[in-house]
Amino acid sequence: MDIDHNLFVGPHQTLREAMSKISNNSKKIVFVVDDDMVLLGSVSDGDIRRGLLADLEFDDVVKNVMNKKTHVVSDSEYKNKNYDQRATDRVTPVVDCAGRVIFILSESWEKASVTHENTVLIMAGGFGKRLKPLTDNCPKPMIEIKEKPMLLMIIEKFKLQGFKNFLISTHYLPEQIREFFKNGSWLGVNIKYIHEKTPLGTGGCLNLIPEDVHFPLLIANGDVLTDVNFGDFILHHQLNTSEATMVARRKSYTVPFGVIGLDDNSNRIKTITEKPVNEFLVNAGVYCISKTASTHIKKYASDFFDMPDFLNYLIAENQNVSVYEHTGQWEDVGTHEALTRIQNGIIE
Repeated sequence: MDIDHNLFVGPHQTLREAMSKISNNSKKIVFVVDDDMVLLGSVSDGDIRRGLLADLEFDDVVKNVMNKKTHVVSDSEYKNKNYDQRATDRVTPVVDCAGRVIFILSESWEKASVTHENTVLIMAGGFGKRLKPLTDNCPKPMIEIKEKPMLLMIIEKFKLQGFKNFLISTHYLPEQIREFFKNGSWLGVNIKYIHEKTPLGTGGCLNLIPEDVHFPLLIANGDVLTDVNFGDFILHHQLNTSEATMVARRKSYTVPFGVIGLDDNSNRIKTITEKPVNEFLVNAGVYCISKTASTHIKKYASDFFDMPDFLNYLIAENQNVSVYEHTGQWEDVGTHEALTRIQNGIIE
């Protein structure tokens, strides 16, 4: 996750350089950090004015005027929401146990990150058999929703959240996807492709990813429309020191009958529950994996595999696999019924 470089200065940069960054970052403050991003203090325009009034020059260094008592929130406090938002400054650094800045909270409690270097892998190689005949001559991710290809909607959603590096895995009718998106420059993003000569499942294409991808790697199915905050998703993955994280949704299922509960080893009825509701956490088709998790792919030694299979393998290897529960909008556009809902502007 990248943070606006205009929010940070080194302790030996000049007041002039700090003032320039304060003028360019909209937060009207800079944080002083060392080469390892350990927080040393903060400098506002007021701190600089007071330094100048005390006969400092613009070429003096910022460590001479910085406030060493900058308010911070620890990563554990942020993770557990154990902090008083009302007592925090207008912009507040979140730091790890070593005092390194992870990101900045702004006054609206949004992360003040500008871009994410993380690669987004979109799996777009499926046949879309449940959407026939629409997919007879069109790859499923290129089906139009309100005159816009679904895959374009997905990429635009990521772009709006600051992601620019994309890797698209193709198999079925790949030329349509490549001809439409090309290298992504017309969209203001970078798009590269990997091609599955034979279907590799929802995870098998991980065997084909190039070495220059940026981790943690985001992975998304090419038929999932959602308003997940992907930056927050990556942060959740990192704060939990996970090797892999899956986005999940809560789904309820009502049994349309009365369900009978029996005494153990008996035909005696213990309970009768009319139309009980069961709630489950279900896979939402969006994942985040670390670089070390990617090294397990070769050990897994399978050309064809689905992502849940790979996550089960990591779990069996005692790797930390976590869940990120999403309560906002989400739709798996895999059926005609789902497509109709989306076309009508209905998304769960």
